[in-house]
Amino acid sequence: MAMEIDMFVDAEDRRLFAGVRSLEIVISRLPSKPYLTPTEIALALDTKSDSVYRWIESGRFEYMDIGSGGGGKPRYRIERSSFLLFLRGRVKKI
Repeated sequence: MAMEIDMFVDAEDRRLFAGVRSLEIVISRLPSKPYLTPTEIALALDTKSDSVYRWIESGRFEYMDIGSGGGGKPRYRIERSSFLLFLRGRVKKI
């Protein structure tokens, strides 16, 4: 299935993260949309969703729970640029 590129999301990514090679790789693996799921982030980072859930629980980036609120499982949506800013802070250069 071809992924449709959101040109506004793509332009914002380029503006904020140009030249950060490791982020460019992650960005290329993310769906081009303003809000992401923990699973989409985990797949882009080639890690387990548990890591993303720990970041959510520790308040590392902006997110919302769009679940029913009736005590069921949370359904998180993570604000893309907030997540990428968090990730940029973790990039180490030699």
